[in-house]
Amino acid sequence: MQLASEDRVTSLDPVFGSMGIEAGRAIWGLQELTMREKAILFLTADVCVPQFGLPFELHLAMALKQAKMPVEDLRELFRHIAPDAGYGITATAFQRLVEIAKTFGLDPRPNDTLIERSPNAGYSDATLVALRELDPDFGAYVEDQARRLWHRGGLTRRERSLATLTVDIIGGTLGSPFGSHLALAVNAGISRKDLRAAIKVLAEFSIAKVWEALIALRQFEGERSEHQEPEDANNLGVRSMTGAKDANHKTTQSDVAVTKYLRDEVSPSDSSGLAIVETRLEEQFTGGLAGTGWATHLRLQRADGTQTLMCIERISGRLDGRAGSFVLEASGFSDASGFVHGRWEVVEGSATDELSNLRGYATFVAKPDKSTKSGWSAQTTLTYWFSQA
Repeated sequence: MQLASEDRVTSLDPVFGSMGIEAGRAIWGLQELTMREKAILFLTADVCVPQFGLPFELHLAMALKQAKMPVEDLRELFRHIAPDAGYGITATAFQRLVEIAKTFGLDPRPNDTLIERSPNAGYSDATLVALRELDPDFGAYVEDQARRLWHRGGLTRRERSLATLTVDIIGGTLGSPFGSHLALAVNAGISRKDLRAAIKVLAEFSIAKVWEALIALRQFEGERSEHQEPEDANNLGVRSMTGAKDANHKTTQSDVAVTKYLRDEVSPSDSSGLAIVETRLEEQFTGGLAGTGWATHLRLQRADGTQTLMCIERISGRLDGRAGSFVLEASGFSDASGFVHGRWEVVEGSATDELSNLRGYATFVAKPDKSTKSGWSAQTTLTYWFSQA
């Protein structure tokens, strides 16, 4: 593929230019990530280096031209990374965005959107508790920043997770924050393969930093040896900020068949291209978690067919030889191919009968399936434990 302004790179130094163009073509040609995602990785890394000269200009050109990213989505990217990358340096990114957008004849003015706080901070309860134990004021500050940003539109949770991890890798913060951000990536439905591809993209900025990031990733995955892969290569066994999983934490997988599917358009699409849709599902779980689920989804559907969703579901059945029911809260998104990626968490205090004191979290992937009556099927991986009464 042709990169933006290749002649400007080779004019700096023919050998360097050739090396850079070859690396750039290989990276931009990766199939695991979308053009938008690769642009997000590069621009986030530019801010963290920091580098606002020719590379930043070329990466913005790729984002605007090849990835077709609106200027407002780029603004949303810089808003998202500002707390982790630093407000001062991110201000320069906004300044350069305005200057460069004007050269392309684009309107650089922001939409007048307020940042409202979400009830969901994204981080696990254990992470928020650990942060407050470090320092109550700092913990409250981190939680407030997360509630302001992780629920907003413009970027998917997957894209936000990739940007946050990029700040960690380029900044070399590969300890507890990296582990907590890996958990956010898992909850956003990012597979191991895609995550490794994203990390390797950043080798253009520093082979050494990517080297260290892959070592840290292996440690958080809990692999036993250098060449051994976990049984499920699409999921990360990342540890929380408080350390490795307790011995009583268990993981199980289930297939999910959607047996009933009702769709109601709450508010049709208007000039924004957004529609609000409610779906009600009945699901049958088989595997480690077996039973029936009744779910209500509220979906924000975009003109390109992609969606973000929130869900409440009650499942009644058996888990770990115990019978009972529990309620879960879920969030996720659907990509352009129609696949739905997301995570859910057991609502504390909702479990009944033999499942009393159940706690846990899970990732799920749902896909169109013509072999089923509803046209959908899904798989979920649940990590669970029973807390002390």
